[in-house]
Amino acid sequence: MIDSPLILCHVRNLACERNQRTLFSGLSFRLEQGQILHLKGPNGSGKTTLLRILAGLFIDYDGQIEWQQDHRLIYAGHQYAVQGQLTPLENLSFILSLQGIAVARDEIYRALADFGLEDTRFSLCRELSEGQRKRVTLCRLSLSKRPIWLLDEPYSALDEAGAALLSGICEQHLLSGGGLVMTSHQAVPITQPIDTLELQPCL
Repeated sequence: MIDSPLILCHVRNLACERNQRTLFSGLSFRLEQGQILHLKGPNGSGKTTLLRILAGLFIDYDGQIEWQQDHRLIYAGHQYAVQGQLTPLENLSFILSLQGIAVARDEIYRALADFGLEDTRFSLCRELSEGQRKRVTLCRLSLSKRPIWLLDEPYSALDEAGAALLSGICEQHLLSGGGLVMTSHQAVPITQPIDTLELQPCL
């Protein structure tokens, strides 16, 4: 439990329009240490766009996003950030180095083992199942050392064991003072309290 959690992010009166259609407007919320915010809403309500705005990948919006404290973040989109011609080990080493994250090889080995990928670390990712490729992508979370995680449909394509592993690292992240914003069409299997932000399509 975190005493007097600090605010990581404060969003005020956010509005976004795409293809001449308003996705959302007047959106205000904040993210604190140890908090998980579950973005819900039908397709087209702007959940992924909101995550991309927070990640700095989409800048055509109105409103204020005020970051407090350390706002280093990691964004995991619903598309797998793995190269088929590389092994899981090579993929993680490559993407982490691009992000300026220094991680020892032994740490990568441990993360792969935690996600049940120890026996596939030297296999080409194109030879892995969809669920295994998703696990490679999610390995970045535990290795990122970033306080804010932005996750787009992280439970999709995961079997029951993979979902349990993901929930475990998310809970540990929250207990250590991190913050988490995610989209998910299913119930989020995390034991800690979950705050929900409902997005509704604008007429």
